[in-house]
Amino acid sequence: MIDDKSYLLPLKQGDKAVFEIIFKDYYRKLCLYAKGFLGDANEAEDIVSDFFVSFWENRKNLEITSSLKSYLFKSIKNRCMNYIKHLSVKDKYKSTIITHYQEDLYLDRSDKFNDIDYNALHKKIDEIIEKLPNQCKRVYLMSRYDEKKYDEIANELNISRNAVKKHIVKALELFRINLRDAEFFSVLIILLLYP
Repeated sequence: MIDDKSYLLPLKQGDKAVFEIIFKDYYRKLCLYAKGFLGDANEAEDIVSDFFVSFWENRKNLEITSSLKSYLFKSIKNRCMNYIKHLSVKDKYKSTIITHYQEDLYLDRSDKFNDIDYNALHKKIDEIIEKLPNQCKRVYLMSRYDEKKYDEIANELNISRNAVKKHIVKALELFRINLRDAEFFSVLIILLLYP
């Protein structure tokens, strides 16, 4: 097991062999550690994989004052805590949107929705989908129309689960840019209520 800071110098100089040794020695352990926080093996693997990409890309600026092992585990813990915090904010936002939408729907406060031509909106959505890059479009259609889960799409297209998420986010960003607020809000509600 590598736990010697003397490995840092060759790592900072771009020694791929040292990086591979660190990766092979710690990847599975860090995935199990992350799963303990998140309860989801796929999310844990995404976080650890993203960490190692960042670890390699930023190797020249690494400042490790503790042991390498402590640094790696602390980094994964921080990333897990940030992810949990992000989910908490996202869930709160989702809940707020749904509550607001339900109030608009059931308390007849839907002025902002009255001027939406839903047939035109569907046409606009189709036009935006056509503008998506091929892989992004394929992922989005598989997710929204074929109702496939991220893991299924990843396996079928031979890409990572994280790549699937990035394509979905990219598609949503294009919707946000091309739709008026009320239209985008309507699309967002549909996506949140019927993921």
